[in-house]
Amino acid sequence: MNFLPTLLIASIVDVVISFERRISIGDSVDPKDYPSVVLVNLKNKWKPQKPAVCTGSLISRSVVLTAGHCTGEYEDFVFHSIDFMKRAKNEMRFIATGEIFTVLDSEEYFLERRYSFMEHVGLGYADIALFTLKDQLSICNRTAGQDFSIIKLPIVDVRSGNWTFIEDKIADCRLLGYGAHKEGSPDGQLRTINLTPRDHGNVLYAPLLTDGIQARACCGDSGGPMICHVGNRGLHIIGLTSFSFSPILGVSRHCFGDKDTMLYDVFVDTRKVLPLIQKGLKKLGKLDEFIEDNERCAMVADGN
Repeated sequence: MNFLPTLLIASIVDVVISFERRISIGDSVDPKDYPSVVLVNLKNKWKPQKPAVCTGSLISRSVVLTAGHCTGEYEDFVFHSIDFMKRAKNEMRFIATGEIFTVLDSEEYFLERRYSFMEHVGLGYADIALFTLKDQLSICNRTAGQDFSIIKLPIVDVRSGNWTFIEDKIADCRLLGYGAHKEGSPDGQLRTINLTPRDHGNVLYAPLLTDGIQARACCGDSGGPMICHVGNRGLHIIGLTSFSFSPILGVSRHCFGDKDTMLYDVFVDTRKVLPLIQKGLKKLGKLDEFIEDNERCAMVADGN
């Protein structure tokens, strides 16, 4: 048993894990280099004056993949729209339909690795949401000046009735997000960090380095994609930002400033929730669209 599971299991009684919709320190990048990554706008059903943001990925012409917990503990937030940001801070906005599919597991599933917590036995930890847009975006020809593209999931055969994942080695992973940074709250800037994810069996995680070099997820980064090269097949979504925590009793979790809190960022392993994503696309009536877009015009080398 490696160090992380031992530490987490020993700490489960004493540590309260908070789901932070919170990459600080990461490098600012031009959103046009990542035309599948979008800023997700959420509206509070009870307090409209207090909106929130997450990060998402366009996986077909009208479907966005993000984190399930973005809707809030009591589903008090709704997906309102997405923005394709530009360096000049102007953006193109597209409105959501209100149709969603979500699966959100308890964090105890991650902590104890008790697969019996899951209704979807045999799959990984799930914190996913799919929602649809009113507009169907034109995504296939960026050379014509279009600003949109899609990013692939690591699926062996999109036409299969039961999706399985590509087992090639992953490399050169990076995390993307529109979240808060060391200077303050989310500012519409897309940021990225390079990281080496580690496998926890049912999730992926990345520890904060004690020298503070590595950035971490922050408010607004939830649902942001971890994209990696998969063999020689180009970039795919391998993870989704889910939550962060410090397993040290009595130590608060911060996005930045603390270098020695043993902070971990935890990511949904998309390879292990592909059947759920397939189920969600079926429920939303978007599976055929997804298949067509992936076969016809998915941008394998997103960001290159």
